[in-house]
Amino acid sequence: MKMRLVSLFNSPASWAKIAREISVELEKLFDFNYCEQKGFLYKKDLFKKYENEHCEKNDFELLIDHPDNLLKKRQADISICHFIYEYKELSQEWINGLQNMDGIWVPNEYNKNILIENNITVPILVSPYGSNIKKQKIDYAKKYIQNVFLFRVIMMPQKRKGIRELVEAFKKEFTKTENAKLQIKIPYNIQKSEWDINIQNMIKSANNNIEFIDKIYSEKEIENFIKNAHVYIQPSYSEGFGLSILDSLKSNVPVIVGETGGHKEFFKGKGGLFINSKIKKMNGILYSDKKKTIEIKTPEIKDLMKKMRKMYEDREYCVKLAKETEELDLSQYSWKKTANKIKDFLIDLKGRRGQTCA
Repeated sequence: MKMRLVSLFNSPASWAKIAREISVELEKLFDFNYCEQKGFLYKKDLFKKYENEHCEKNDFELLIDHPDNLLKKRQADISICHFIYEYKELSQEWINGLQNMDGIWVPNEYNKNILIENNITVPILVSPYGSNIKKQKIDYAKKYIQNVFLFRVIMMPQKRKGIRELVEAFKKEFTKTENAKLQIKIPYNIQKSEWDINIQNMIKSANNNIEFIDKIYSEKEIENFIKNAHVYIQPSYSEGFGLSILDSLKSNVPVIVGETGGHKEFFKGKGGLFINSKIKKMNGILYSDKKKTIEIKTPEIKDLMKKMRKMYEDREYCVKLAKETEELDLSQYSWKKTANKIKDFLIDLKGRRGQTCA
């Protein structure tokens, strides 16, 4: 059976990582071809050189792209797409693109419910992303006695990620002389996306204990960035899935995260804390409609300050939370398992079509 995956691969964007990871497992199951796109932040051979690129028609295909691009890229007999989003509001263009697929793969029930609320009627496969973090033995007492306490996050410099609230909370809570440091890893050079907010003033006014890192990291560097954090913070208004939150928990790093999104299907409070939120009306949030104003939950700055201070002051509490992550059953978060489910989904869709034609 021939299958192609149409996606951006060589980019620091999160959906390119998803494409790279799932392709490793899918190519073991199919006569597999890549159709590499040159979209957002593309850089030739940035992570991998794809030798067997083949963009012609196949039996099956998986499209990882914005929904409004799906119709013009569809070629295979059975075509499914990947869908992940943070909010329930979808544009009509997105709905049209999704509705014309044979099936849709989503990583959680959160995204399935978004599709259902928008009256998408095509078959939906729910199967999560994986994590490549291996189990490790950690000397927690040694780790949490270190002088500099590292709060770390990986986030795009966009309003919806809560970057303003995070920086404001940290600046208000920690003085320059305290041994607390906030490191914000931005996946790409600042101001590369039209959605990026201007954070230059934020950078200029930052204390010396706030560091913005916009160097493109390798997969291993990202893994080490997460593993070596004392606390991982993700104050997003909403998360479609939360790959970095999953990797943090698998790395036995306590988390402080927003209370809205798909990450709540694997993080329910054990191993970290939720940030209290308040409802606001805001625009400039939706990829599908930048001008539309929606109600969203934003992190409460005072509550974020309080929870960062608790982690910083009470190292025994941090160790307790870190040990709690060892009790989590995250075995279902496997790229291999999801690839096999995608294969079964495609074969089932082909069978349904055969029955319809009979």
